[in-house]
Amino acid sequence: MNLDLLFSSQRWNILEIIAKKPSSPLEISEKLNTSVAYVSQQLKLLEVAGIVIKEKTGFFEKGKPRNLYKISEDLIYISFLSEGESAKKSIHVDEFKKIIIRIWLIEDLQISRSIEKIFWMLEPSFKDLSGIYLDTSKGKNTLLILSDSKKVKQSAESLLKKIETPIEIKVDSKENFDFEKLSNYYFIYGTHLREQIIEKGGEEEK
Repeated sequence: MNLDLLFSSQRWNILEIIAKKPSSPLEISEKLNTSVAYVSQQLKLLEVAGIVIKEKTGFFEKGKPRNLYKISEDLIYISFLSEGESAKKSIHVDEFKKIIIRIWLIEDLQISRSIEKIFWMLEPSFKDLSGIYLDTSKGKNTLLILSDSKKVKQSAESLLKKIETPIEIKVDSKENFDFEKLSNYYFIYGTHLREQIIEKGGEEEK
């Protein structure tokens, strides 16, 4: 399967929409300002490749059940180039790999490396973590860890003594955290802003 061809700019735009929220061809065409026929054609290609799947809903359009398309499974597609080596590979992911990818996507390498180091030090207590977010507002870099575990709080305090890091670490209880503030944070693990919106029955801002 040639993912380079499947991930053309327009198909990628379609996938970005579906990744945020399962959508119908009509909804996608309106967001991309293109025809429903074109979007449907691209969705068929992505469906045959196994990247998206189709679900029928109870809502009807012109007498037929509405089809919603969503991502079939989490996927990482890596293009790697370095002197003397190159590789392209699709990787099926688990929660740990998704966390690491989100950390790697942080542009500031110093902050990214610090957070990755902190995460792996906290990995033994992963089951006690409710969320990990990076607050970059007001020129500061604070890693917010949501957990009700005293062990996690002690581990975080111990980390600050062991390693030099350009970021602060703050441990807070999930019960005390105001999830309305999620839009101010870079999401690494836990509850995503999108999940909060879906839970409340709303839509993301366009």
